[in-house]
Order: sequence, then C-alpha cells, then structure tokens
Amino acid sequence: MGKKRKPGTSDKSSARRLVRGPVKHSDTWYRQFFSFPQQVQDLLQVHLTAPWAKDLDYSTLERVNSSFVSEQLRSSLGDCIWRLKLHGHWAYVYLLLEFQSRPDSGMAVRMLGYTHQLYVDLSKSHAGPEPFTLPLVLPIVLYNGDRRWNAATALQDMIPGRIPEDLLAWQPQMRYGLLDAQRTTLEPGLAEHNRVAALIGLEQASSEEAYVRALRLLLGGLAGDEWQVLRRSLGMWLSQILPNEIVHANVLETLEQDEDPVMLADRMKQWYDQRYERGIQQGLVQGLEKGIEKGIEQGLLAGEARVLERLLQRRFGNMPDWVLSRLNQADAVMLEDLAERLLDAPSLESLFPH
Repeated sequence: MGKKRKPGTSDKSSARRLVRGPVKHSDTWYRQFFSFPQQVQDLLQVHLTAPWAKDLDYSTLERVNSSFVSEQLRSSLGDCIWRLKLHGHWAYVYLLLEFQSRPDSGMAVRMLGYTHQLYVDLSKSHAGPEPFTLPLVLPIVLYNGDRRWNAATALQDMIPGRIPEDLLAWQPQMRYGLLDAQRTTLEPGLAEHNRVAALIGLEQASSEEAYVRALRLLLGGLAGDEWQVLRRSLGMWLSQILPNEIVHANVLETLEQDEDPVMLADRMKQWYDQRYERGIQQGLVQGLEKGIEKGIEQGLLAGEARVLERLLQRRFGNMPDWVLSRLNQADAVMLEDLAERLLDAPSLESLFPH
C-alpha cells in the first residue's frame, strides 16, 4: 500500500477550499461500487503491492455463491465475499466497508470470526473422496472515517505483555489489511486507470479543483450503459455530500443522460467558478457598503470633535497637544460625555482625567 500523508495538508495553498454537505459517506454507494469485479480488482491492485500479488489471476475473480456460505456470514459481510486463484488455488477476499466515525478495536477478532465461519461453511459443503483443504483468506478493511485508525491489525497484538516464542505458536493467528481512504497516498498517475484510486482521490480532495479533477477521472471509467445504475447511485451520493447551491438537481439529470458522464465534472467546475465569481461580487458590494458606512461614521465623529475643540478653546484657551490627541481618539460616547460636562468642568484635567 502507498505511503501515508500528513493529515490536514491541502492540495494547493491558493486552491479554493472544498465545502461539503452534511453527509460525507454512503454505505449504499460504496456497496454498489464494489459489487462489480472491476472495482474489486482495482482495490486489490491499489492495496496489495507485495511481489506475490502479481500472480493473482484476475480472470478468475468472482463473487462467492451465496449457497456456499451460511446466512450468518452473508448477514455480516453481505455481497462482499469474493474469490480468485493464486497459483492455481482459490483465495477468498473479505472486503469489509467501515463507515463508522471511530476505529473498531475488536476488528481482528471480527475477522477471525468471519474466517472461522467461512471455513466451517466450506467444510460442510465439501463433497468427494479427496481430503478437505482450507483456502487462503485475504481480509481487507476499507476505512473511511475521519479519525486515524489505531486498532490492532493483528490478533496477537491484542494480547498484552510479551508472549514467549514457543507459546506464540499456540495462539490463534489473524491479520487483516487496512486501506485508510482518508490517509493513503497513491502512486502518481494511478487514478488515471484505476477507479478505486480515483475514488480515494475524491475522498481526500480538500479543494474544489482537486475534487473536480478526481471526479473527472472517476466518471471517465463509468461511461457506457453497463454503468448506468452505478452512475445514478454516484449522483445520489454527490447530491448528499455537496452543498445544495452547487448541485441542485443537475447531478442526477446529467448522470442519467446518454451523454458523456465526464461532462458532469466540467459542469461542476462551471458551477464552482460561477459561485466563486458571485462570492467576489457580493464581497465587493458588501465591502463598499461597509466602507461608506464607516466613512460617514468617521466623518461625523471628526465633525463633532472639531466643534467640541472650538468650545473648549473659548472656555480654556489654546488646547495642549495631549487634549487634541484625546479628542482625535474619542468615540461617539466619549464626545457626548465631554459635551455634557463642558460647562461645569473647572479645568481641562477634570474633563480628561489621566
């Protein structure tokens, strides 16, 4: 898997910040996205970087028939159990989608339970004279939460204290792979031909420009009638996570049309640019109005200060610099107070106490 990036880093220091809606993730969209073998293959190619992964036979990739597993396992993992061959033998892939706000500290135990149940189910369905053998299992957790995943990825790491080497062999062994969509750094250019990498780029985008760029790459791989259902699901997800003033109903309409779905990214860029220009114009108008109001207020204060200065000169003679300074710094309340006390004040010092 790729390197980790520092959380909080932006795409560009001058890029316009991306504003998201109240909903950030969609379990429905992700499950539909990974119901296609092409996306499962893309995920494995993003996550598995060891040399042996190159020997995976993706032409054999298939979803596990529900008749092979129990209702208990189906209810836990849904349709996210796949298998493919490695060196001529089946390897089973668990794809567990985690959208909770915090890591699951017992995930290794959960994966152990799923693997145990799979082995039990396969042993019950085994028929024939040949001995029953266990397949390989590749458990993968795709995590999409905001908090950094700090749960143990290996079962033995959940056992406190130092385990003697000879005793370690007696302990159950379980490890799962973690793909943290918020923090994984992908290889440059991978998103151009890998839909999962493009989706991760979409999740990590912190600017409008980066979001449109990742969306264009993702939609580029979803053209054609076979992706119509998935495009609609993507449109519903975007309608939830993006601000209403950006999306309106045009997202669904664009993705349901027969035209190139990449046009949605171009239109979204136009919406962002138009909103940005409207924001600038509105800011200029508001700034001008505030400037005029401030100028009028300052002009009135200066006029009141000059009138009060002349009254003070008639009462006490020439004004020293420190009095003029105090008058120039006075606000409306202070000037009103000075005007009320002027006739009864015996000296300038009584009017302007230090």
